[in-house]
Amino acid sequence: MNKESKQKVIFLKEEYAAGKGKYTYSDGDSYEGEWKDGKHHGKGNYTSSEGDTLEGGWKDGNLVNNGKYISSDGTKYIGDFKEELPDGHGILTLPNGGKYVGEFKDGLRDGHGTFIWSDGDKYEGEWKKGEPHGQGTRTFPNGEKSEGEWKDGKEHGQLTHTFSDGENFVGEYKNGKRNGYGIYTWLDGSSYEGEWKNDKKHGLGTFNYNDGEKHEGEWKNGYPDGQGTYIHSDGEEYVGEFERGEIHGQGINAFPDGDKFVGEFKEGIFWKGEYFDKDGKVSETYVNGEIQE
Repeated sequence: MNKESKQKVIFLKEEYAAGKGKYTYSDGDSYEGEWKDGKHHGKGNYTSSEGDTLEGGWKDGNLVNNGKYISSDGTKYIGDFKEELPDGHGILTLPNGGKYVGEFKDGLRDGHGTFIWSDGDKYEGEWKKGEPHGQGTRTFPNGEKSEGEWKDGKEHGQLTHTFSDGENFVGEYKNGKRNGYGIYTWLDGSSYEGEWKNDKKHGLGTFNYNDGEKHEGEWKNGYPDGQGTYIHSDGEEYVGEFERGEIHGQGINAFPDGDKFVGEFKEGIFWKGEYFDKDGKVSETYVNGEIQE
């Protein structure tokens, strides 16, 4: 929208526009206001053929400060400009009701600012190239809150995410999902501490149940899978293989009274192996899930 007039402005006598006047360009755009040496200079109002308007202080053909932009779709910006783009501090109001107050660079939200969505969601913090980027906090009307690091508009890095029901996660995010190391705490007091991948428990981790039981070991796609240890509240303990959350494979199940089963498990039951009493003597032998006579 930066145009120089090297033609006469019909309201002025000077060879090049100077003083005050209005000029309409061949494409339908127009500028009305102050001029100097054929350029917009001083206070003026630029209107495009589509109905967009730029109003404020101009210098050498560029809108530089105390400006106002209103687009034909209802978008409105009031604030600092540089080369006719929002640059510095300003207020942006969108047609859908969204509103941003903060810093701009090259026409985009960049720096520190606050955006409030029409539904009441709110982000306050750092921005880069129009997206939340850096340290920031997003809150929701239902009480949900995410506070920490952002990248390209998504949770990315160390964050604390508190859900509307009070559950929370403290740890690493990548591209908006739990990825890396973190702790998730449920309302009933249960918690998982360990590795995550794409919002699921994945890798090494420990799940502490609210009744005192505990599972620690390998996880895959949200389930205990691989080597692990499950400790019951009464002292019973299983050490061995898991598959999709089930005790499955080779392992040892030790009981509080000293008895234990050593061998193969299938979907949580003794499948093939020997049952030892507390004195270490074999009392039962299992084959295909059945005790052998």
